[in-house]
Amino acid sequence: MQIEMETKKLSDIELENKEFNNSDELYRYLVNRFKEEDISDCLPLNRICQVLIKHSNTLNIGIEREYYCKDFMAEYSYFYSKLFSRVNPNCSRIHFWKGEEINEENYLGYCVLRPLNLRSKGKRLGKVGRTVIAYPESNQEYLLLRRAEYEANIKGNRYSIGLNVAPFIQQDTQVGTCAQSAIWMAARYLHGRFRFREYFMDEINDMATRYLAAGPILPSSGLIEEQMIECIRGMGYIPLFYPIEENDYPDGIIYRYMESGIPVILIIKYEDEETKEYIRHAVVVVGHNFNPKQHTKISQTNEILEKDFKYYTPLSWINYFLIHDDARGPYLPMWIRREDIDILATSEEILKTRVPFFVYPDYKDKEKKEIRTKLESILIPLPKEVALRGETAEVKAYDLITDSEIVSKEIEKLISSNYPEIENNSALQKFIKARNDKNLVLRTYLRPSNEYKVYLEKNGPIEFLREKYRSLHLPKYIWIIEISLPELFANETEVNRMMLGEVIFDATDSEFSEAYLIIHLPCICIMRDAITGKRFIINALEQRELKEDVVYGHRINSEPF
Repeated sequence: MQIEMETKKLSDIELENKEFNNSDELYRYLVNRFKEEDISDCLPLNRICQVLIKHSNTLNIGIEREYYCKDFMAEYSYFYSKLFSRVNPNCSRIHFWKGEEINEENYLGYCVLRPLNLRSKGKRLGKVGRTVIAYPESNQEYLLLRRAEYEANIKGNRYSIGLNVAPFIQQDTQVGTCAQSAIWMAARYLHGRFRFREYFMDEINDMATRYLAAGPILPSSGLIEEQMIECIRGMGYIPLFYPIEENDYPDGIIYRYMESGIPVILIIKYEDEETKEYIRHAVVVVGHNFNPKQHTKISQTNEILEKDFKYYTPLSWINYFLIHDDARGPYLPMWIRREDIDILATSEEILKTRVPFFVYPDYKDKEKKEIRTKLESILIPLPKEVALRGETAEVKAYDLITDSEIVSKEIEKLISSNYPEIENNSALQKFIKARNDKNLVLRTYLRPSNEYKVYLEKNGPIEFLREKYRSLHLPKYIWIIEISLPELFANETEVNRMMLGEVIFDATDSEFSEAYLIIHLPCICIMRDAITGKRFIINALEQRELKEDVVYGHRINSEPF
Protein backbone atom coordinates (compact mmCIF):
# COMPACT_ATOMS: atom_id res chain seq x y z
CA MET A 1 0.00 0.00 0.00
CA GLN A 2 2.81 2.39 0.92
CA ILE A 3 4.58 1.70 -2.38
CA GLU A 4 1.38 2.45 -4.31
CA MET A 5 0.84 5.72 -2.39
CA GLU A 6 4.42 6.87 -2.94
CA THR A 7 4.23 5.91 -6.63
CA LYS A 8 0.96 7.81 -7.01
CA LYS A 9 2.61 10.93 -5.57
CA LEU A 10 5.28 10.64 -8.25
CA SER A 11 2.92 9.82 -11.11
CA ASP A 12 4.25 12.69 -13.23
CA ILE A 13 7.74 11.21 -13.52
CA GLU A 14 8.89 8.08 -15.38
CA LEU A 15 9.38 5.36 -12.75
CA GLU A 16 10.85 1.90 -13.15
CA ASN A 17 12.10 -0.72 -10.70
CA LYS A 18 14.93 -2.81 -12.09
CA GLU A 19 17.65 -5.19 -10.97
CA PHE A 20 21.16 -4.81 -12.39
CA ASN A 21 24.02 -7.31 -12.35
CA ASN A 22 26.68 -4.62 -12.28
CA SER A 23 27.33 -0.91 -12.80
CA ASP A 24 27.99 -1.32 -16.55
CA GLU A 25 24.49 -2.71 -16.97
CA LEU A 26 23.02 0.27 -15.09
CA TYR A 27 25.03 2.68 -17.25
CA ARG A 28 23.85 1.02 -20.49
CA TYR A 29 20.28 1.23 -19.20
CA LEU A 30 20.60 5.00 -18.66
CA VAL A 31 22.26 5.49 -22.06
CA ASN A 32 19.32 3.68 -23.64
CA ARG A 33 16.76 5.80 -21.73
CA PHE A 34 18.47 9.00 -22.91
CA LYS A 35 19.15 8.16 -26.56
CA GLU A 36 18.26 11.64 -27.80
CA GLU A 37 20.50 13.37 -25.24
CA ASP A 38 23.41 10.97 -26.00
CA ILE A 39 25.12 10.33 -22.67
CA SER A 40 27.50 7.66 -23.97
CA ASP A 41 31.20 7.92 -23.07
CA CYS A 42 30.43 10.03 -19.99
CA LEU A 43 33.00 9.09 -17.33
CA PRO A 44 31.35 10.91 -14.38
CA LEU A 45 28.00 9.21 -15.05
CA ASN A 46 29.79 5.87 -15.31
CA ARG A 47 31.33 6.46 -11.87
CA ILE A 48 27.95 7.53 -10.43
CA CYS A 49 26.57 4.15 -11.57
CA GLN A 50 29.41 2.39 -9.73
CA VAL A 51 28.52 4.26 -6.52
CA LEU A 52 24.81 3.44 -6.86
CA ILE A 53 25.44 -0.29 -7.34
CA LYS A 54 27.46 -0.29 -4.10
CA HIS A 55 24.16 0.53 -2.32
CA SER A 56 22.01 -2.09 -4.03
CA ASN A 57 21.64 -4.04 -7.28
CA THR A 58 17.91 -3.32 -7.20
CA LEU A 59 17.01 0.32 -7.88
CA ASN A 60 13.92 2.39 -8.42
CA ILE A 61 14.77 4.97 -11.06
CA GLY A 62 12.64 8.07 -11.64
CA ILE A 63 13.21 10.46 -14.55
CA GLU A 64 12.01 14.07 -14.60
CA ARG A 65 12.01 15.50 -18.10
CA GLU A 66 12.05 19.26 -18.76
CA TYR A 67 13.48 19.92 -15.29
CA TYR A 68 14.26 23.51 -14.27
CA CYS A 69 17.72 23.42 -12.66
CA LYS A 70 18.68 26.64 -10.88
CA ASP A 71 22.38 25.97 -11.41
CA PHE A 72 22.07 25.43 -15.15
CA MET A 73 19.71 28.41 -15.47
CA ALA A 74 22.45 30.58 -13.96
CA GLU A 75 24.88 29.25 -16.59
CA TYR A 76 22.24 29.63 -19.31
CA SER A 77 21.52 33.28 -18.49
CA TYR A 78 25.23 34.02 -18.19
CA PHE A 79 26.42 32.40 -21.42
CA TYR A 80 24.22 29.98 -23.38
CA SER A 81 21.29 32.36 -23.90
CA LYS A 82 23.65 34.74 -25.73
CA LEU A 83 24.73 32.17 -28.35
CA PHE A 84 23.34 32.31 -31.89
CA SER A 85 22.72 28.55 -31.87
CA ARG A 86 19.79 27.56 -29.63
CA VAL A 87 20.44 25.70 -26.38
CA ASN A 88 17.50 24.18 -24.54
CA PRO A 89 17.26 25.80 -21.06
CA ASN A 90 15.65 22.72 -19.51
CA CYS A 91 17.50 19.71 -18.06
CA SER A 92 16.56 16.18 -17.06
CA ARG A 93 16.88 14.89 -13.50
CA ILE A 94 17.29 11.23 -12.55
CA HIS A 95 16.30 10.05 -9.05
CA PHE A 96 17.43 6.82 -7.41
CA TRP A 97 15.97 4.72 -4.59
CA LYS A 98 17.63 1.52 -3.38
CA GLY A 99 15.66 -1.72 -3.04
CA GLU A 100 12.02 -2.35 -3.85
CA GLU A 101 10.30 0.42 -1.89
CA ILE A 102 10.08 4.09 -2.83
CA ASN A 103 10.39 6.02 0.42
CA GLU A 104 12.56 8.65 2.05
CA GLU A 105 14.73 6.09 3.84
CA ASN A 106 15.70 4.45 0.56
CA TYR A 107 16.30 7.67 -1.36
CA LEU A 108 19.89 7.87 -2.65
CA GLY A 109 19.76 11.24 -4.38
CA TYR A 110 19.69 12.58 -7.91
CA CYS A 111 21.77 13.45 -10.96
CA VAL A 112 20.96 16.37 -13.28
CA LEU A 113 21.76 15.98 -16.99
CA ARG A 114 22.44 19.25 -18.83
CA PRO A 115 21.11 19.68 -22.41
CA LEU A 116 24.63 20.16 -23.80
CA ASN A 117 26.29 18.41 -26.74
CA LEU A 118 30.02 18.85 -26.11
CA ARG A 119 32.80 16.34 -26.77
CA SER A 120 36.58 16.21 -26.59
CA LYS A 121 38.80 13.24 -27.55
CA GLY A 122 35.68 11.10 -27.82
CA LYS A 123 34.55 11.81 -24.25
CA ARG A 124 31.25 13.45 -23.34
CA LEU A 125 31.74 16.84 -21.62
CA GLY A 126 29.48 18.97 -19.45
CA LYS A 127 26.60 16.49 -19.37
CA VAL A 128 26.47 15.89 -15.60
CA GLY A 129 25.12 18.92 -13.79
CA ARG A 130 24.33 19.31 -10.09
CA THR A 131 24.50 15.82 -8.57
CA VAL A 132 23.86 14.81 -4.99
CA ILE A 133 24.32 11.05 -4.54
CA ALA A 134 24.88 9.44 -1.14
CA TYR A 135 27.94 7.26 -0.64
CA PRO A 136 27.53 3.85 1.07
CA GLU A 137 28.26 4.11 4.79
CA SER A 138 30.97 1.99 6.39
CA ASN A 139 32.51 1.70 9.86
CA GLN A 140 35.99 1.05 8.54
CA GLU A 141 36.56 1.72 4.88
CA TYR A 142 35.31 5.25 4.29
CA LEU A 143 34.91 8.22 6.57
CA LEU A 144 33.45 11.10 4.60
CA LEU A 145 33.31 14.78 5.40
CA ARG A 146 31.13 15.53 8.36
CA ARG A 147 27.51 15.14 7.43
CA ALA A 148 25.50 17.84 5.71
CA GLU A 149 21.81 17.61 4.87
CA TYR A 150 20.33 17.90 1.38
CA GLU A 151 16.86 17.28 0.06
CA ALA A 152 15.06 17.05 -3.26
CA ASN A 153 11.61 18.42 -4.07
CA ILE A 154 10.00 16.02 -6.52
CA LYS A 155 6.69 17.36 -7.78
CA GLY A 156 5.98 18.90 -4.37
CA ASN A 157 7.18 15.86 -2.40
CA ARG A 158 10.30 16.36 -0.27
CA TYR A 159 12.90 13.60 -0.02
CA SER A 160 15.86 13.96 2.32
CA ILE A 161 19.10 12.65 0.83
CA GLY A 162 21.35 10.32 2.82
CA LEU A 163 23.74 12.18 5.08
CA ASN A 164 26.91 10.55 3.71
CA VAL A 165 27.07 12.90 0.77
CA ALA A 166 29.01 15.69 -0.95
CA PRO A 167 27.67 17.56 -4.04
CA PHE A 168 29.30 16.93 -7.42
CA ILE A 169 29.29 18.70 -10.79
CA GLN A 170 31.08 18.18 -14.11
CA GLN A 171 32.73 21.12 -15.86
CA ASP A 172 30.91 22.32 -18.97
CA THR A 173 34.17 23.80 -20.43
CA GLN A 174 32.26 26.99 -21.32
CA VAL A 175 31.28 28.75 -18.08
CA GLY A 176 33.35 26.55 -15.82
CA THR A 177 36.46 24.39 -16.07
CA CYS A 178 37.88 22.06 -13.41
CA ALA A 179 38.87 25.04 -11.22
CA GLN A 180 35.39 26.61 -11.16
CA SER A 181 33.83 23.17 -10.66
CA ALA A 182 36.13 22.42 -7.69
CA ILE A 183 35.25 25.76 -6.06
CA TRP A 184 31.53 25.12 -6.72
CA MET A 185 31.72 21.65 -5.09
CA ALA A 186 33.55 22.99 -2.04
CA ALA A 187 31.21 25.97 -1.63
CA ARG A 188 28.05 23.93 -2.15
CA TYR A 189 29.13 21.46 0.53
CA LEU A 190 29.81 24.33 2.96
CA HIS A 191 26.34 25.68 2.15
CA GLY A 192 24.78 22.34 3.12
CA ARG A 193 27.03 21.84 6.14
CA PHE A 194 27.21 25.31 7.74
CA ARG A 195 24.39 27.12 5.85
CA PHE A 196 26.90 29.53 4.35
CA ARG A 197 25.76 31.35 1.22
CA GLU A 198 25.06 29.33 -1.94
CA TYR A 199 27.13 30.31 -5.01
CA PHE A 200 26.51 29.63 -8.71
CA MET A 201 29.01 29.01 -11.49
CA ASP A 202 28.53 32.44 -13.08
CA GLU A 203 29.26 34.18 -9.76
CA ILE A 204 32.36 32.03 -9.26
CA ASN A 205 33.65 32.92 -12.72
CA ASP A 206 33.00 36.64 -12.21
CA MET A 207 34.74 36.75 -8.81
CA ALA A 208 37.73 34.81 -10.13
CA THR A 209 38.26 37.08 -13.15
CA ARG A 210 37.26 40.43 -11.68
CA TYR A 211 40.79 41.75 -11.15
CA LEU A 212 42.97 39.30 -13.06
CA ALA A 213 42.03 38.26 -16.61
CA ALA A 214 44.37 38.38 -19.59
CA GLY A 215 41.73 37.75 -22.26
CA PRO A 216 38.07 36.83 -22.83
CA ILE A 217 36.52 35.21 -19.78
CA LEU A 218 33.97 33.24 -21.83
CA PRO A 219 34.27 30.54 -22.90
CA SER A 220 36.46 29.93 -19.88
CA SER A 221 40.02 28.78 -20.51
CA GLY A 222 40.56 27.83 -16.87
CA LEU A 223 41.83 29.61 -13.77
CA ILE A 224 45.24 30.04 -12.23
CA GLU A 225 45.80 29.76 -8.47
CA GLU A 226 45.71 33.55 -7.97
CA GLN A 227 42.26 33.73 -9.57
CA MET A 228 40.99 30.83 -7.44
CA ILE A 229 42.33 32.55 -4.32
CA GLU A 230 40.61 35.81 -5.29
CA CYS A 231 37.33 33.97 -5.89
CA ILE A 232 37.39 32.26 -2.48
CA ARG A 233 38.21 35.56 -0.80
CA GLY A 234 35.30 37.17 -2.66
CA MET A 235 32.99 34.49 -1.28
CA GLY A 236 33.83 35.62 2.25
CA TYR A 237 36.23 32.81 3.16
CA ILE A 238 39.91 32.96 4.05
CA PRO A 239 41.77 31.32 1.14
CA LEU A 240 44.38 29.23 2.93
CA PHE A 241 47.00 28.43 0.28
CA TYR A 242 49.84 25.91 0.56
CA PRO A 243 52.31 25.58 -2.35
CA ILE A 244 53.78 22.08 -2.04
CA GLU A 245 57.55 21.67 -2.25
CA GLU A 246 59.45 18.40 -2.64
CA ASN A 247 60.12 17.83 1.07
CA ASP A 248 56.71 18.92 2.36
CA TYR A 249 54.15 16.64 4.04
CA PRO A 250 50.79 17.58 2.48
CA ASP A 251 48.74 14.62 3.75
CA GLY A 252 48.60 16.09 7.27
CA ILE A 253 47.31 19.43 5.96
CA ILE A 254 44.64 17.70 3.87
CA TYR A 255 43.52 15.45 6.73
CA ARG A 256 43.09 18.13 9.43
CA TYR A 257 40.87 20.38 7.33
CA MET A 258 38.90 17.63 5.64
CA GLU A 259 38.23 16.09 9.06
CA SER A 260 37.00 19.52 10.12
CA GLY A 261 34.19 19.38 7.56
CA ILE A 262 35.97 21.70 5.11
CA PRO A 263 36.47 20.46 1.54
CA VAL A 264 40.09 20.74 0.42
CA ILE A 265 40.90 21.79 -3.16
CA LEU A 266 44.01 20.20 -4.68
CA ILE A 267 45.87 21.36 -7.79
CA ILE A 268 47.52 18.34 -9.44
CA LYS A 269 49.96 18.13 -12.33
CA TYR A 270 49.85 14.86 -14.24
CA GLU A 271 50.96 13.36 -17.53
CA ASP A 272 48.23 12.67 -20.07
CA GLU A 273 48.43 9.01 -21.08
CA GLU A 274 47.63 9.71 -24.74
CA THR A 275 49.41 12.98 -25.55
CA LYS A 276 52.18 12.65 -22.90
CA GLU A 277 51.65 16.36 -22.18
CA TYR A 278 51.45 17.64 -18.61
CA ILE A 279 48.04 18.86 -17.48
CA ARG A 280 47.11 20.86 -14.39
CA HIS A 281 43.85 19.79 -12.81
CA ALA A 282 41.76 20.72 -9.74
CA VAL A 283 39.96 18.15 -7.56
CA VAL A 284 38.20 18.29 -4.18
CA VAL A 285 38.94 16.02 -1.19
CA VAL A 286 35.73 14.79 0.44
CA GLY A 287 36.83 11.83 2.57
CA HIS A 288 39.37 9.13 3.41
CA ASN A 289 39.64 5.46 4.22
CA PHE A 290 40.59 3.96 7.58
CA ASN A 291 42.56 0.73 7.72
CA PRO A 292 43.09 -0.34 11.36
CA LYS A 293 45.07 -3.44 10.38
CA GLN A 294 47.99 -1.70 8.73
CA HIS A 295 51.24 -0.89 10.51
CA THR A 296 51.47 2.56 12.01
CA LYS A 297 53.83 5.21 10.76
CA ILE A 298 55.11 8.22 12.68
CA SER A 299 53.51 11.53 11.73
CA GLN A 300 55.76 13.94 9.90
CA THR A 301 55.32 17.62 9.10
CA ASN A 302 57.82 20.43 8.74
CA GLU A 303 56.73 21.81 12.13
CA ILE A 304 57.06 18.43 13.88
CA LEU A 305 60.50 17.69 12.44
CA GLU A 306 61.73 21.17 13.34
CA LYS A 307 60.90 20.55 17.01
CA ASP A 308 62.01 16.89 16.97
CA PHE A 309 58.58 15.71 18.12
CA LYS A 310 57.45 12.12 17.70
CA TYR A 311 53.81 11.03 17.71
CA TYR A 312 51.18 9.37 15.53
CA THR A 313 48.13 10.82 13.78
CA PRO A 314 45.19 9.03 12.08
CA LEU A 315 47.25 9.19 8.87
CA SER A 316 49.05 6.15 10.26
CA TRP A 317 45.96 4.15 9.26
CA ILE A 318 44.99 5.98 6.05
CA ASN A 319 45.93 4.76 2.56
CA TYR A 320 43.93 7.14 0.40
CA PHE A 321 41.65 10.13 0.33
CA LEU A 322 38.35 10.24 -1.54
CA ILE A 323 38.11 12.97 -4.16
CA HIS A 324 35.52 14.50 -6.46
CA ASP A 325 37.17 14.74 -9.87
CA ASP A 326 34.84 16.59 -12.23
CA ALA A 327 36.39 14.90 -15.28
CA ARG A 328 36.08 11.34 -13.94
CA GLY A 329 33.42 11.32 -11.27
CA PRO A 330 32.67 11.44 -7.52
CA TYR A 331 34.19 9.50 -4.60
CA LEU A 332 37.36 8.31 -6.32
CA PRO A 333 40.50 7.25 -4.42
CA MET A 334 43.59 9.46 -4.38
CA TRP A 335 46.33 7.31 -2.89
CA ILE A 336 48.84 8.71 -0.41
CA ARG A 337 51.75 6.93 -2.14
CA ARG A 338 51.97 4.42 -4.96
CA GLU A 339 52.87 1.62 -2.52
CA ASP A 340 49.53 2.19 -0.72
CA ILE A 341 47.73 0.60 -3.68
CA ASP A 342 49.40 -2.71 -2.80
CA ILE A 343 48.43 -2.48 0.89
CA LEU A 344 44.69 -2.44 0.24
CA ALA A 345 42.80 -4.80 -2.05
CA THR A 346 41.98 -2.58 -5.03
CA SER A 347 38.87 -2.94 -7.14
CA GLU A 348 39.40 -2.62 -10.89
CA GLU A 349 35.98 -1.00 -10.96
CA ILE A 350 37.30 1.93 -8.91
CA LEU A 351 40.42 2.51 -10.99
CA LYS A 352 39.24 1.80 -14.50
CA THR A 353 37.79 5.30 -15.01
CA ARG A 354 40.90 7.24 -14.02
CA VAL A 355 44.65 7.68 -13.98
CA PRO A 356 45.59 7.17 -10.31
CA PHE A 357 46.51 10.37 -8.49
CA PHE A 358 48.84 10.44 -5.47
CA VAL A 359 49.41 12.88 -2.61
CA TYR A 360 53.17 12.35 -2.85
CA PRO A 361 54.95 12.53 -6.24
CA ASP A 362 54.72 9.47 -8.45
CA TYR A 363 57.93 9.31 -10.50
CA LYS A 364 58.60 7.65 -13.83
CA ASP A 365 62.29 8.25 -13.15
CA LYS A 366 63.11 9.62 -9.70
CA GLU A 367 66.74 10.43 -10.49
CA LYS A 368 65.72 12.53 -13.49
CA LYS A 369 62.75 13.98 -11.55
CA GLU A 370 60.35 12.80 -14.28
CA ILE A 371 56.88 12.56 -12.77
CA ARG A 372 53.58 10.92 -13.63
CA THR A 373 51.57 12.89 -11.08
CA LYS A 374 52.46 15.55 -8.54
CA LEU A 375 50.43 17.57 -6.05
CA GLU A 376 51.37 21.20 -6.71
CA SER A 377 49.25 23.15 -4.22
CA ILE A 378 46.44 23.00 -1.65
CA LEU A 379 43.67 25.60 -1.36
CA ILE A 380 41.25 25.63 1.59
CA PRO A 381 38.15 27.87 1.95
CA LEU A 382 38.39 28.60 5.67
CA PRO A 383 35.65 30.40 7.67
CA LYS A 384 36.76 34.01 8.03
CA GLU A 385 36.83 33.89 11.85
CA VAL A 386 39.54 31.20 11.95
CA ALA A 387 43.05 32.61 12.47
CA LEU A 388 44.97 29.69 14.03
CA ARG A 389 46.13 26.99 11.62
CA GLY A 390 45.48 23.34 12.38
CA GLU A 391 49.11 22.22 12.16
CA THR A 392 50.11 24.99 14.59
CA ALA A 393 47.41 23.96 17.07
CA GLU A 394 48.53 20.32 16.88
CA VAL A 395 52.19 21.07 17.54
CA LYS A 396 51.29 23.47 20.38
CA ALA A 397 49.08 20.76 21.93
CA TYR A 398 51.85 18.16 21.84
CA ASP A 399 54.27 20.65 23.35
CA LEU A 400 51.78 21.42 26.15
CA ILE A 401 51.08 17.82 27.14
CA THR A 402 54.67 16.55 26.93
CA ASP A 403 56.97 19.45 27.73
CA SER A 404 55.12 22.30 29.45
CA GLU A 405 55.88 23.15 33.06
CA ILE A 406 52.22 23.43 34.03
CA VAL A 407 51.36 19.86 32.90
CA SER A 408 54.61 18.32 34.16
CA LYS A 409 53.96 19.76 37.65
CA GLU A 410 50.46 18.30 37.84
CA ILE A 411 51.64 14.86 36.70
CA GLU A 412 54.44 14.91 39.26
CA LYS A 413 51.95 15.74 42.02
CA LEU A 414 49.82 12.74 41.09
CA ILE A 415 52.76 10.33 40.80
CA SER A 416 54.24 11.36 44.18
CA SER A 417 50.88 11.21 46.03
CA ASN A 418 50.95 7.39 46.35
CA TYR A 419 47.14 7.31 46.54
CA PRO A 420 45.89 3.82 45.53
CA GLU A 421 42.97 5.32 43.54
CA ILE A 422 45.41 7.32 41.43
CA GLU A 423 47.99 4.56 41.10
CA ASN A 424 45.21 2.23 39.94
CA ASN A 425 43.69 4.67 37.43
CA SER A 426 44.20 2.81 34.16
CA ALA A 427 43.78 5.85 31.89
CA LEU A 428 46.39 7.87 33.83
CA GLN A 429 48.96 5.07 33.83
CA LYS A 430 48.49 4.50 30.09
CA PHE A 431 48.97 8.19 29.40
CA ILE A 432 52.12 8.51 31.52
CA LYS A 433 53.70 5.47 29.84
CA ALA A 434 52.79 6.66 26.32
CA ARG A 435 54.04 10.18 27.12
CA ASN A 436 57.40 8.81 28.18
CA ASP A 437 57.59 6.34 25.28
CA LYS A 438 56.43 8.94 22.69
CA ASN A 439 53.60 6.65 21.70
CA LEU A 440 50.67 9.10 21.62
CA VAL A 441 48.11 9.58 18.82
CA LEU A 442 46.83 13.10 18.11
CA ARG A 443 43.71 13.74 16.01
CA THR A 444 43.12 17.40 15.12
CA TYR A 445 39.98 19.03 13.71
CA LEU A 446 38.00 22.30 13.78
CA ARG A 447 34.46 22.65 15.13
CA PRO A 448 31.93 25.38 15.92
CA SER A 449 31.92 25.62 19.72
CA ASN A 450 28.10 25.42 19.84
CA GLU A 451 28.26 21.99 18.20
CA TYR A 452 30.86 20.89 20.73
CA LYS A 453 28.62 21.87 23.64
CA VAL A 454 25.67 20.04 22.08
CA TYR A 455 27.87 16.96 21.74
CA LEU A 456 28.67 17.13 25.47
CA GLU A 457 25.01 16.43 26.21
CA LYS A 458 25.34 12.86 24.95
CA ASN A 459 29.03 11.95 25.01
CA GLY A 460 32.44 13.06 26.17
CA PRO A 461 34.43 12.94 29.41
CA ILE A 462 32.97 12.27 32.87
CA GLU A 463 29.90 14.34 33.81
CA PHE A 464 31.85 16.49 36.29
CA LEU A 465 34.04 17.81 33.46
CA ARG A 466 31.16 18.18 31.05
CA GLU A 467 29.47 20.53 33.48
CA LYS A 468 32.65 22.58 33.78
CA TYR A 469 33.02 22.81 30.00
CA ARG A 470 29.47 24.00 29.51
CA SER A 471 30.10 27.02 31.73
CA LEU A 472 33.20 28.16 29.80
CA HIS A 473 33.18 31.14 27.45
CA LEU A 474 34.12 29.69 24.07
CA PRO A 475 34.78 31.44 20.73
CA LYS A 476 32.79 30.66 17.58
CA TYR A 477 35.35 28.08 16.37
CA ILE A 478 37.68 25.82 18.33
CA TRP A 479 40.48 23.44 17.40
CA ILE A 480 40.10 20.08 19.15
CA ILE A 481 43.14 17.82 19.50
CA GLU A 482 42.15 14.38 20.76
CA ILE A 483 44.79 12.39 22.66
CA SER A 484 44.85 8.62 22.26
CA LEU A 485 47.08 5.55 21.92
CA PRO A 486 47.52 3.31 18.85
CA GLU A 487 45.78 0.37 20.57
CA LEU A 488 42.84 2.57 21.66
CA PHE A 489 42.42 4.42 18.38
CA ALA A 490 42.94 1.71 15.74
CA ASN A 491 39.80 -0.24 16.49
CA GLU A 492 37.93 -1.91 13.64
CA THR A 493 34.60 -0.58 14.95
CA GLU A 494 34.31 3.20 14.81
CA VAL A 495 32.29 3.54 18.02
CA ASN A 496 34.98 1.65 19.95
CA ARG A 497 37.81 4.05 19.08
CA MET A 498 38.75 5.71 22.35
CA MET A 499 40.75 8.66 23.63
CA LEU A 500 42.45 9.60 26.91
CA GLY A 501 41.83 13.34 26.82
CA GLU A 502 41.93 16.44 24.64
CA VAL A 503 43.37 19.90 24.20
CA ILE A 504 41.08 22.68 22.94
CA PHE A 505 42.35 25.89 21.37
CA ASP A 506 40.71 29.19 20.48
CA ALA A 507 40.72 28.96 16.67
CA THR A 508 40.18 32.72 16.38
CA ASP A 509 43.36 33.51 18.34
CA SER A 510 46.92 34.13 17.17
CA GLU A 511 49.62 31.48 17.03
CA PHE A 512 51.75 33.74 19.23
CA SER A 513 49.33 33.70 22.18
CA GLU A 514 48.58 30.91 24.67
CA ALA A 515 45.33 30.19 22.84
CA TYR A 516 44.52 26.99 24.76
CA LEU A 517 41.16 26.85 26.55
CA ILE A 518 41.12 23.30 27.94
CA ILE A 519 43.83 20.74 28.63
CA HIS A 520 42.21 17.52 29.76
CA LEU A 521 44.46 14.57 30.63
CA PRO A 522 43.51 11.60 32.82
CA CYS A 523 42.92 12.90 36.39
CA ILE A 524 43.95 16.47 35.34
CA CYS A 525 42.02 19.37 33.87
CA ILE A 526 43.42 22.85 33.18
CA MET A 527 40.98 25.49 31.92
CA ARG A 528 41.68 29.04 30.81
CA ASP A 529 39.03 31.74 30.53
CA ALA A 530 39.49 33.28 27.06
CA ILE A 531 38.14 36.66 28.23
CA THR A 532 40.00 37.14 31.52
CA GLY A 533 42.96 34.84 30.84
CA LYS A 534 42.52 33.32 34.31
CA ARG A 535 43.54 29.65 34.76
CA PHE A 536 41.65 27.00 36.71
CA ILE A 537 43.63 23.86 37.58
CA ILE A 538 41.97 20.80 39.11
CA ASN A 539 43.34 17.30 39.63
CA ALA A 540 42.33 14.04 41.30
CA LEU A 541 44.03 15.05 44.58
CA GLU A 542 41.72 18.05 45.00
CA GLN A 543 38.60 16.78 43.24
CA ARG A 544 37.55 13.23 43.99
CA GLU A 545 35.42 12.95 40.80
CA LEU A 546 38.62 13.06 38.72
CA LYS A 547 39.89 9.89 40.40
CA GLU A 548 37.28 8.11 38.27
CA ASP A 549 38.50 9.65 35.00
CA VAL A 550 38.31 7.05 32.22
CA VAL A 551 38.89 6.70 28.47
CA TYR A 552 35.96 7.84 26.34
CA GLY A 553 34.83 7.63 22.72
CA HIS A 554 36.39 9.84 20.12
CA ARG A 555 34.02 12.05 18.15
CA ILE A 556 32.82 10.20 15.09
CA ASN A 557 33.31 12.33 12.03
CA SER A 558 30.30 10.89 10.20
CA GLU A 559 27.91 11.51 13.08
CA PRO A 560 26.40 14.95 13.74
CA PHE A 561 27.11 16.39 17.21
